[in-house]
Amino acid sequence: MLSMPETARKQQRYTLDIEYDDICLLMRYLTSNRPFLKTFDVYLKQLAAIFQSEAGTNIRSKAMKCLCTVVEADPTILARNDIKSCVKVGLTDKSISVREAAIDLIGRYIVQKQELILQYYDVLCERSIDTGKIKYKNI
Repeated sequence: MLSMPETARKQQRYTLDIEYDDICLLMRYLTSNRPFLKTFDVYLKQLAAIFQSEAGTNIRSKAMKCLCTVVEADPTILARNDIKSCVKVGLTDKSISVREAAIDLIGRYIVQKQELILQYYDVLCERSIDTGKIKYKNI
């Protein structure tokens, strides 16, 4: 009986006749069963609660930057009502660093998702008269 050398077995590739959409569906199913995904909304709500609390400036600024990281993975999160209110609170925050982080967040992703422009247009117009030293070049 002939046997394949070990290196040849490792290099052997398998091909499957599966459509791309089926693979995406399978990946969604597999990731939906992961523990983190099941608690994602809980973590996101905790993050959103920081903006409604009396947390310190550094905490609010870091929370906005953390939200930016979450949105980087999935820009559609910006369309959620709870996240919209967080960003709006961040844009009107008394701290310049929190406002800058909120502007950075919107500036990065509003171009990628055109429908977000209409959702954030009013609050951006209001904030354009901000007297703080914020750089609006990101919008």
